[in-house]
Amino acid sequence: MTGAGAHRVLWPKLARHRKTVDPDAAGARDVDLVFVGGGDVEAGMDVLRDAGLLDDFHKAADRGAVFAAMSAGAIMLGKRWIRWRTQTPATTTPRPTNA
Repeated sequence: MTGAGAHRVLWPKLARHRKTVDPDAAGARDVDLVFVGGGDVEAGMDVLRDAGLLDDFHKAADRGAVFAAMSAGAIMLGKRWIRWRTQTPATTTPRPTNA
């Protein structure tokens, strides 16, 4: 990222053993770009909530920060997504979920 011209790059660890749960340490209050990786949507949202980053993400979006994501991370950035009640395709009933 610095090679592309970014002045300051932060890589907060929010999952597994090396959590950075302090929003100040995560740098979320003054970012210009947020990248959210893939994985499990529900678990990822739990991690963001537990880290106290959701309000900072909303403020960053209001400031005009760029958000990029892949896979489940892209779903997490949406306002709503479908949460399937079961894993059996013939019996699935979608239920809208608000982030």
